[in-house]
Amino acid sequence: SGHLLTSSATCIPRSQALAKYGAIGLSVLDNTHAKKDIRTSLWMPDQRRELFTEIREYLRTGDPLLVIYPTKSPGKLLPPELSVEHAAVRWEPLSPGRVRVLDGDAPDEVKSSVISDMKEGRADILISTTVVEVGITIPKLRRIALVAPERLGLTTIHQLRGRVARRGGQGWCDLFAVNGLTP
Repeated sequence: SGHLLTSSATCIPRSQALAKYGAIGLSVLDNTHAKKDIRTSLWMPDQRRELFTEIREYLRTGDPLLVIYPTKSPGKLLPPELSVEHAAVRWEPLSPGRVRVLDGDAPDEVKSSVISDMKEGRADILISTTVVEVGITIPKLRRIALVAPERLGLTTIHQLRGRVARRGGQGWCDLFAVNGLTP
């Protein structure tokens, strides 16, 4: 007889329902492979200057920064400032020549090269779409900034936050609500 082991770090509704109604067994792992402390902060438009001051100070540590934007390029539904293409130019002055850009349309060779640059310290800032949501480990990554997090689902935010402090220690997840939030 065969057995199937399914594992998830994210609460997937279908799997949760199957476990709740007894269709599958459930084992809970309640600690991680590495002890980490990730501070998540919500930043509103009037706090932009304070957030970027913190990010500049963080970059002085030499550790990489991951910044997530909701879309690759400007379109009818989202303004240009919420796109990776627009953002890359604006982040470049913070770390000249050491900013990389990634989106789901990039060829595999480009994706590998960008991630390699981040892992090996040839780049300091990665501006990306949610393409890095799963399967990516940047060893020294301790800070992620999600621009317009209200455009992402809760599961996506959880997965992106999980890219931080993969080997343990202190980490930060900044949720920057560019246009503010309603109650």
